[in-house]
Amino acid sequence: MKKILFTLMLAFACMSAYAQKPVVLVDWFYAADGVAEAHEEALRGAVIANIDRIGRLQLVDVESQYTMDREAQRRATEAAMADPTARAGEMKTTGAQYLLTGNISKMDAVYKVPTDGTSPYWAGAIVYSLTLINAADGTTVGTKSYTYEGLTGNTGSTKDEAIVSTIKKTKQSMDDFVNEFFPLKGAIVELGEGKGAKVKTCYINLGTDHGITAKQKLDVFQVKSIAGRETENAIAVLTVAEVVAPDLALCNVTSGAKEVYEAFQAGAEMRVKTKKDSAVGSALKGFFAM
Repeated sequence: MKKILFTLMLAFACMSAYAQKPVVLVDWFYAADGVAEAHEEALRGAVIANIDRIGRLQLVDVESQYTMDREAQRRATEAAMADPTARAGEMKTTGAQYLLTGNISKMDAVYKVPTDGTSPYWAGAIVYSLTLINAADGTTVGTKSYTYEGLTGNTGSTKDEAIVSTIKKTKQSMDDFVNEFFPLKGAIVELGEGKGAKVKTCYINLGTDHGITAKQKLDVFQVKSIAGRETENAIAVLTVAEVVAPDLALCNVTSGAKEVYEAFQAGAEMRVKTKKDSAVGSALKGFFAM
């Protein structure tokens, strides 16, 4: 395995200026022997681009801070960086709250000759994982593995074309990654249009500062206290209609209109969170994503 080691001794003075969005330092990726450097860089670039596209995180690319003549210096830190506690300490000096690392185990393509007489083609096959590390203590927040091959891969007329085409699958995967580890959390602050005991629109305290975008879906939870314990009961689903301010967005109440109205009138606390795709829905979108 090719060890592309990360060094976290960075001096980002501008980090203190980042307010709302979590700051994530994107490390170099590890890659198995046989993975072409160009393909490795393309996959890493796609991961960064598709996370950045969502607009919910402040990404800092470790690669942009270093030049190749510092590779020896980075390698010299391998022993220290093997200790998660040491890594956490270094991350703190950068101002980053999280470190994102990648491990690529496969980037290849298989030549296929259909039995039905149609033209041969190359089928891409990519397997990799992403790990998110907490800068506060060096612990792993979570690891997600992704496999695109067979029905979930893309094809091409050449081996390279098939691999590059399959890299596009990262778009949906990064949507799911960000929604799982960095869900948006806010609250309904005001009701909008309505009819009788049903509300059609409402305002939430999330906006451009938080990376929320139009058409994004969120679940609504009514907060209750039972036997001294706080519980959340899902009562509605919202779809963002318009982001109107850094901390304000107008939403359509796509389900649970009556429940939202009654909870608001009762003075109940209503929290909103990024809606997670169902396993089936996510799989289908991943299958059809190009």
